[in-house]
Amino acid sequence: MVQQPETFAAYEHKVATTVSAIRSEHPHHLALELLRLLSTMLHNILANPRDPKFRSLKVRNRLVQKIMAAPEAVDLFVLMGFYQRVREFEEVWWLELKEPTVAKEEEAEETAEGGNEEGRKGSGGGLTTLEKVRESLLRPITPMEKVEVASRFVDEALVKAEEKAAHTHEGTKAVIEAERARKGEILKQIEADRIERRARREMKEILAHGRSVG
Repeated sequence: MVQQPETFAAYEHKVATTVSAIRSEHPHHLALELLRLLSTMLHNILANPRDPKFRSLKVRNRLVQKIMAAPEAVDLFVLMGFYQRVREFEEVWWLELKEPTVAKEEEAEETAEGGNEEGRKGSGGGLTTLEKVRESLLRPITPMEKVEVASRFVDEALVKAEEKAAHTHEGTKAVIEAERARKGEILKQIEADRIERRARREMKEILAHGRSVG
């Protein structure tokens, strides 16, 4: 039985679920660190798709080990097409990507053919916007698009995680300042009590001295 290629929509759903799990299944500070590392790695691949060093993650690398310690991160890499292999006598997580220039040329040809087809159909026979969106989501996803989609979801999750961290930090600062103010009030009360006790003691001493003189 021939396996059907994965559609854009199906892949998006899987990635969204996996990235969401990275945030929900780990303590916030760890999830934030994972998302930052993933975001950097994916941006490096997208910025340098022809450079194999960004698509070859050494298993012994400390940062790679930190990422792969999270099962959800491993799931995300597998979804994108990463697999383990030996490259240059070293075990790596490897991602095979189609040459960007070839992909772009094919895409341009498909776009041109689509435009010609629409022109032949005329204004009444073209696809509606909804049909075009549906067609786009149900088409097979390319290896490069897999990285782009994963990067988008990771970046969105990272923004939310950083916003939460900022709010938590602000909340922590407010708690600390309130506690500091409370301690300040307590110290003021302690000092006021000390002064009052000293005044009473001095008054007793004055009264006692007066009685002894009298």
